[in-house]
Amino acid sequence: MNKYEIAILRILLKNQSAIQKRSLVNGFPNVCRNKVLAAITKLQDLDYIHLNFITSGYVYVLNKTMKEDAKRLVSRDYAAQRVETPREDLIPNVYKKKPLFTSKGEKLIHGNVSDYSFHTRKNKKDEVMCYVFNKHGISNRINLGSLFDGQSMISIALKTIDEKFGKNPFLKHELKNTLPQEIAGNRQPVKAITEYLCYEKFLVRLSGSKFQRTGKVHQIDTLDEVKVKSKAEMPTVSMLNDGKTVYYTEEEGLYTSFY
Repeated sequence: MNKYEIAILRILLKNQSAIQKRSLVNGFPNVCRNKVLAAITKLQDLDYIHLNFITSGYVYVLNKTMKEDAKRLVSRDYAAQRVETPREDLIPNVYKKKPLFTSKGEKLIHGNVSDYSFHTRKNKKDEVMCYVFNKHGISNRINLGSLFDGQSMISIALKTIDEKFGKNPFLKHELKNTLPQEIAGNRQPVKAITEYLCYEKFLVRLSGSKFQRTGKVHQIDTLDEVKVKSKAEMPTVSMLNDGKTVYYTEEEGLYTSFY
């Protein structure tokens, strides 16, 4: 987290977990306003805070299920805690401690390769958060959301892949340059997106950074309907993998046979 996100959490903890919207924003210098608003949006996206309306106006409230994690983040001893604390204890209680799956980063940064740990929300098992661990603990949180939510990061990414690349192979850096900047950010969100889509069989990895859409159908829940792409629109992919032909079905996009 950056210094503005940490500062906002510290302010909320000092104010019994709630503060008026105007007071929070106006408590920072005007030159920082854009960065503060971006930090508030990020904290809402990560479910640390939410906006409530009361008789006196709008207030930001610290999510009580994230309070202990917020305390660790603002503690002066946080760096030491992250090193010594088991990883599962750093995962907020609203998410399952046991990861859905994990993945290794692809680059050595400061002598360390990051670990990507994907966790589902306890009460909404289709919602996924990716925690990026470095040698000091959690270095980033990427809210992928649900594949059934058309407004989530992961659904927007998959829709972008379908619209931009279709059945054609693409490279990871091409996806980064195609996704909206607020999603792509640095390389970590794109890494998390491609790893999760491979795990869910919406993508197949052709090489280290080269991917292709499978035939698995993307379903999106709305208030009154489920939108399903026509199977005719989805490709049946066949490719060579270590000299073997790999086939995918249009229905599931899964491996069906090797020859």
